[in-house]
Amino acid sequence: MNLWGNWKFFVAVYVVAFGLWGFFVKLIAQKFDWITMAVLLLLSNVLFVVVLSARFVQWTWHPSLPLLVGTGVIGGVGSLAFYRAISLAPASVVIPLSAQYIVVTALLSILFLKEPFSLRLLLGIGSGLVAIVLLAGTPR
Repeated sequence: MNLWGNWKFFVAVYVVAFGLWGFFVKLIAQKFDWITMAVLLLLSNVLFVVVLSARFVQWTWHPSLPLLVGTGVIGGVGSLAFYRAISLAPASVVIPLSAQYIVVTALLSILFLKEPFSLRLLLGIGSGLVAIVLLAGTPR
């Protein structure tokens, strides 16, 4: 079985990695101020990815490069906001709420990328919105 081409394998790795990451981030948030934590975690993430991937990167100009860089900046904004939130509230609330970015992604993908829309997708988005309402009211 070739795992390199199996998207389900990488989704499983993603879920396990970010499940562990969320736990450790909350643990670290109790020991560092949020901005120090954010900078050091993001720096270690970037260094790991660069060292692991640098030889595979296509180091040439591409017309969509500004979009790629802008998307990285948006990710940085989201990361900083996440680290501040996790320093202020329980991980059991922040992690599920922050995972609701999928609702935004799904809606934008349907509207602008013309991805298919179905009842199943509608129910999934609706479940995400219900989760937001239920978790947003959770006391600290």
